[in-house]
Amino acid sequence: MEEKDYFVLVYRILTYLYESLKDGEPPETTSISSAVFGIPDSYHKYIFKNLCKEGYIEEVAAVSMRDMPKGLKPDAKINIKPKGIEFLQYDPLMIKVKEIWEKNILLDLKNYEENIYKL
Repeated sequence: MEEKDYFVLVYRILTYLYESLKDGEPPETTSISSAVFGIPDSYHKYIFKNLCKEGYIEEVAAVSMRDMPKGLKPDAKINIKPKGIEFLQYDPLMIKVKEIWEKNILLDLKNYEENIYKL
């Protein structure tokens, strides 16, 4: 799986929203913007539209999808719903994505550390 794959992005978005909820902090939409993920706005909108449609997140409707030329507006209110938490923690695909994502991060850190010592 590549970092721009749909389910990788879903995992990253839901994880961020769940961590924000647990920390008692409102999520910053700039942290989950299309620019952060390096994806086209149309793909970003598609992901959020489907997360909302599936019942994993809420309050995206406060900002009309067609009024979002650059993805989510900075003042949009987005929260993960219990169904989204369940999907994130117990869905076999999300568990697999988590394993791959964490492994890739560890590999990136290892490669970085190995390369930094060569300088």
